[in-house]
Amino acid sequence: MLSLPYHAGRAPGYGPFLVKRVFRIWVPYVCAVLVGLLAMSWLARPALPGLSDWANGAWRVPLTPGLLLGHLSLVGSFPNGSVDPVIWSLVHEMRISLVFPLLMIAVLKFDWRVNLGAAAGLACVGAVATAVLARASVGVDYFATLEYVPMFVAGALLAARRERIRDWWSGLPRGIRIAWLPAGVTMYTIKWWAFHGNVGFPSDWVVAAGATMLIVAAFAAPRARAALRTRPLLFLGRVSYSLYLLHALVLLALLNLLYGRVPLALILVAAPLLSIGAAALGYRLVESPAMARGRRVASGLPTRLGPARVRQEAVPAPAERASSRDDQQVRLPA
Repeated sequence: MLSLPYHAGRAPGYGPFLVKRVFRIWVPYVCAVLVGLLAMSWLARPALPGLSDWANGAWRVPLTPGLLLGHLSLVGSFPNGSVDPVIWSLVHEMRISLVFPLLMIAVLKFDWRVNLGAAAGLACVGAVATAVLARASVGVDYFATLEYVPMFVAGALLAARRERIRDWWSGLPRGIRIAWLPAGVTMYTIKWWAFHGNVGFPSDWVVAAGATMLIVAAFAAPRARAALRTRPLLFLGRVSYSLYLLHALVLLALLNLLYGRVPLALILVAAPLLSIGAAALGYRLVESPAMARGRRVASGLPTRLGPARVRQEAVPAPAERASSRDDQQVRLPA
């Protein structure tokens, strides 16, 4: 979605882009971290015997000014699994977001093979540098961000070629189309159910390939597109960022509060339901208002198009508006 304006020739200026990203990502994130810090200070137990390292690794560090400042920065190198264990990926996403317009310059200028090759090279450099620093006991993860650049480049390339991919999909043999979704799910999840996450950097490329297959199915397979338009899935898509931010906090709160007092199975059933409820609340109270505020602030910043051109394009002629609506209806699943 980030790359669509660039492909359509409506690239925003860097200022508006950055403002929207900060309000979209950072504001809900900070609110989630504050909730996590409060829950950690009130509910954390010394240990949860019999549970995994994941459950016992979070909420077990002292609350220090450095920890607070690290979390507030989001893009710095800090113990990002100590409060909300899932935000490690958000750290890399925000760092890449800061330079995403530069990535799009390369995506638009060079052949897709050049882009993927360069992104893969950066990922290898990041993996090697991260391994060297780890052996030297240097606790920074900046180079690890390079390992995720190919995911952003692949997403931008998919967005640019979505119409051609749909045509390609319709020409595939029926057996391949039937096996596509199971194969994508398998590749996306095999790192965890087959290897319990205990595999190195190249496995992320298998996960990324599986995610790519799922994205292709989402906008190219008619049945997948229809399923994704159902109200429950549209709702989950709308609150997905809040769900991402809050689900681990809900699970940790329940484990620290109830583990050993109620059956673990009951906790594991309650956690997803309460997480969805918390996500809906977070979306309504924080995420949606933050996005709206970001759009308002960004609209007051200069763009590359210039005020006159923006006003002219903002109010198309009636025939153009009808055409735009028709095009939007056709392209909505992408």
